[in-house]
Amino acid sequence: MADTFISYAREDHDTADRLRRLLERSGWSVWLDSEAMRGGSSFRDEIEEQVRASRLVIVLWSRHSVGSEWVRAEAALAGKKLLPVRLEECHLPMPFG
Repeated sequence: MADTFISYAREDHDTADRLRRLLERSGWSVWLDSEAMRGGSSFRDEIEEQVRASRLVIVLWSRHSVGSEWVRAEAALAGKKLLPVRLEECHLPMPFG
């Protein structure tokens, strides 16, 4: 399992990938769906497993991600290990605002 899980909207993939590379160069293991999905696995089950097992969940909030049910669910599941990062000015969804 990875130290860090990055949650993001598909439109913010390039930013998420740059963050992943930066964290990995700093010695952190990172789970990013585009890099780490196991073939044949249930997408929903694997994401839940990875969020629960990670030490830190970074949520990249943007005008795209605030409307994503996946990002909201991952942020809610993260609980106290959530690190929100606002990529741009946007209104965060309840209860994250």
